[in-house]
Amino acid sequence: MTYPTTGLKRLLERSFGRLSGAKVAGAEHGLIRSETSFGGGKTHGLMAVYHLAKGARPSNLAEFIDANLLPADRQVAGVVADTLDPASGLETNGIRTHTIWGEIAAQLGPAAYAEVKANDEQRTAPGKATWEAAFGHRPTIVIIDELASHLRQLVTSGDPETRRMAEAIPTFLKNLFELAAASPNVVVIITLATTANAFGRETDELAALLDEAETEYSAVLAETQQIAGRVGTIVRPAEDTEIGEILKRRLFEQIDHEAAASAGAAYRELYQHLAATGEELSGGADAPATYGDAVAGSYPFHPELIRVLDKRIGTIASFQRARGALRLLAEVVAGLWQDKTACDVINVADIDLAHADVRAALTVGLGRPE
Repeated sequence: MTYPTTGLKRLLERSFGRLSGAKVAGAEHGLIRSETSFGGGKTHGLMAVYHLAKGARPSNLAEFIDANLLPADRQVAGVVADTLDPASGLETNGIRTHTIWGEIAAQLGPAAYAEVKANDEQRTAPGKATWEAAFGHRPTIVIIDELASHLRQLVTSGDPETRRMAEAIPTFLKNLFELAAASPNVVVIITLATTANAFGRETDELAALLDEAETEYSAVLAETQQIAGRVGTIVRPAEDTEIGEILKRRLFEQIDHEAAASAGAAYRELYQHLAATGEELSGGADAPATYGDAVAGSYPFHPELIRVLDKRIGTIASFQRARGALRLLAEVVAGLWQDKTACDVINVADIDLAHADVRAALTVGLGRPE
């Protein structure tokens, strides 16, 4: 189950607040950049926006957004750019598209695609007037994910015409962003890699093949990031203080709050005793009162375990912070349960690398399978 982080709620509020014309902080921006962070962040946020725009109304909707912000009329297109196929095309709603702008229009329907058809066929970025006609003045959300990967796909193509499409991406974004900024009922949500090597080379052999294209890719990506950086607002899907809640929500159906409070009190007493005997504590334990609250808040995980996963292991790109941590902890919890291990609070020392599934979740996540 998805945890309603501050960032997720802010993303929904700003997106649908703009469409409905509500006076919501941040809704004045037509462009929203979603920055990836730990734990159910980017992907959950984009999926939530998409499904709500498609009409989904979960029973716990009020945890995420005020239903009054959801307009009765709206349309949405969501493109995961690394699924596009510029050579063979992608079929959507009976329409075969070859560009990211063609795919967006095809998802909005035949009438929208008719406005963009020539641009799709000629691999030429649509202008603002074309987008305005395609949207038909309806409240519209456009979601673009994994664009950096798509750029690399274009610039490494053996076809000159496909490589030329990469140069059209910044123009496409500029025109789309400018329309969103000027139209009170249009929202564009985009995610971009924060570094040029976000889609790092998988092997030394691939590295040699990419060297020639890397300079061109980096230049196009940098221009794309600059365009996105000039307008809009940034939303972090999850704050560091919410990581424990995300992990608990995803891995457990329910948490014993009395047990959590008892664990917090026990650790508070422990750290107070250690401090009184002259032990040098750090990492938060040097403030026993507040750290006891942190233990209760992250229960059944210890705050130090979450810190290590987030700040140490999670900074390794191949580990995929959220997915890697959840996969690893799922195996850790399963192992503790199967072995009937007595464990009041799960800490770093409870990651049993002698357990094959735990070890595999860690080594595979780090890109170093046994």
